[in-house]
Amino acid sequence: MTIRSVLWTPEAQAVAQKLPRNLRKQVRESLAALATGPIPPDNASPDMGVPDAYHVITSERTMIVGVYENEVRVWVIRVNT
Repeated sequence: MTIRSVLWTPEAQAVAQKLPRNLRKQVRESLAALATGPIPPDNASPDMGVPDAYHVITSERTMIVGVYENEVRVWVIRVNT
């Protein structure tokens, strides 16, 4: 699968832009692993109510994303405090 675009809600993009550089890198790596891997990473749980949607939870952040044929949509990103 080749991801051609990552689409962000305005709210998720605003949060992502405020993240420290190392966390922004982790977000990109997490999205790439989710989109290109044959199975979701260990920290990604399928959303049973929304097809192709995942909750990606780490100690630093929580994301709700959708993975489709050639794009990833980031709906929510929240820094865990």
